[in-house]
Amino acid sequence: MKILLFKIGAIGDALMTTPLIRQLRKNFPNAQIDYLIGKHAHAVLEGNIYLNNLYN
Repeated sequence: MKILLFKIGAIGDALMTTPLIRQLRKNFPNAQIDYLIGKHAHAVLEGNIYLNNLYN
């Protein structure tokens, strides 16, 4: 399964999706979870262990 999250917004918006990412990984441990995010918020999620790829 492949999951793509898409959020082009502010840093706070990206931070608020962190629990969602963690829950997706818990529910779908073998899924590829990628996130397309604005470049200003990239640093907030960089290194997130629940994501496979982070794009901006």
